[in-house]
Amino acid sequence: MVDASGLDVERLLALRHVHGDACVLRYGLPAEPPSRLFTAVDADVVIPGARPGVISRRVAESLPSAVRVVAPAANVPYTREGADTLHRRGIAALPDFVCNAGAVIGYRSAPDATPGHVLANVGDTIEELIREALNHPRGALTGACERAAAFLRSWWGEPPGPPFAAPR
Repeated sequence: MVDASGLDVERLLALRHVHGDACVLRYGLPAEPPSRLFTAVDADVVIPGARPGVISRRVAESLPSAVRVVAPAANVPYTREGADTLHRRGIAALPDFVCNAGAVIGYRSAPDATPGHVLANVGDTIEELIREALNHPRGALTGACERAAAFLRSWWGEPPGPPFAAPR
């Protein structure tokens, strides 16, 4: 379902409450097949938000040329081949474990921190980690994985490797 003027989120939520996932069929716009989710609209940023491994090689190859960044809102969105394809195409594959780290970073806040201070610290920390990762010569995802691995090594020894989803 696509609407260039935007979707009415309150209406979608009300339809979802009554119809569950079938809410998209009740909204009144044509519902595209899930396979067109990432190719139906030209966008600068794609935000996968549900299923592990959704950014496969095939999906990464089919993203419109306008896409410059994949910023996950869910865990383990990339397969290794998908991440490699994004890197070859010059599309920044942001690390899911950084994009989704807000709660963990917030949890480590000082006990007397105000909500505003917590949010500012979370935003600053994620921005710093993303900027550092984006400067890595092999891409943001590789840069973030290498930094995380170095951090984990200081606790446990050699970490198991990057968090990629299994190919489908």
